[in-house]
Amino acid sequence: MKRLRKRVEVELAREREGFFDYKLGRGGIMDIEFILQHLQLRMGSAIPTLTTANTFDGLDVVIEKNLLGKSDDAVLLKEAYAFYRTLESALSLASGRNLSRLKTSDELVAKAACSMDLSGAQKLLEQYFSLRDEVRRVYDLAFSA
Repeated sequence: MKRLRKRVEVELAREREGFFDYKLGRGGIMDIEFILQHLQLRMGSAIPTLTTANTFDGLDVVIEKNLLGKSDDAVLLKEAYAFYRTLESALSLASGRNLSRLKTSDELVAKAACSMDLSGAQKLLEQYFSLRDEVRRVYDLAFSA
């Protein structure tokens, strides 16, 4: 799974200075979904409620059962997932299309920040990059075992 994830990150997200991808990039939606799927594969037969197709519901089970060993990490994943999905909706409304790879300087970032009740593009980016780094930390822990 880690090799597949790395390929997606390099070949599809193509993040670099000034560009980010909240779905496929480092610490993005795909990291959260891979963590959940990893737990579902490892523990799904013992915890049937974990084997749900809904990511929010799955993360609720991860939180309830403390499956990451540190409840703060599971809560963080759910908060990040909610933030990313809200960002996705805000960008879709602002652009009229579905996109996940953006320039940090794109005017759509400012528009999304406004619709998310954030005080500007810089605040949105700060929150995004902070969540991204924390999600990747949890991802690395989940796949180091």
